[in-house]
Amino acid sequence: MSTLRLVGIACLAAWLGIAAFFSFGAAPLLFRVLDRGAAGAAVAALLPRYYVTGVVLAAIALVAFLVRAVAARGRWPESLTALLAGVIVAALGWQLFVTLPDAELARQMRDDRAFAAAHWRAIRENAAAMLAAAAALALQAVSGSGRRRG
Repeated sequence: MSTLRLVGIACLAAWLGIAAFFSFGAAPLLFRVLDRGAAGAAVAALLPRYYVTGVVLAAIALVAFLVRAVAARGRWPESLTALLAGVIVAALGWQLFVTLPDAELARQMRDDRAFAAAHWRAIRENAAAMLAAAAALALQAVSGSGRRRG
């Protein structure tokens, strides 16, 4: 397996693991053990780092798979994986710079309706990024692009 492919896969897998832990483990647990206000404040404090970490990891994967795609003259598994990594960067960047500020403003203004709308947008955007990461990893697993052909 090439170093670039390994780096790309490791970055996507790391982000997917972080996303799954935060989305299905940490955030629900915080809302179970803390009062709603404290849990919301804790999650709001964690989200910017969550998104920045995701953008950085997905951007590294994007560069790794773009370099591989160019070197392989646009071979479809590498190109499609790069495209999926780009989708992740875009989705997480959008969440960091648009959705999160919208939700925070609604929270500060105590506008429950606007907050709920922003929260559901964030859930959909995060799910799309997670699905893109899972699809990219599955594509790399089945493509055989890391195996030497003899």
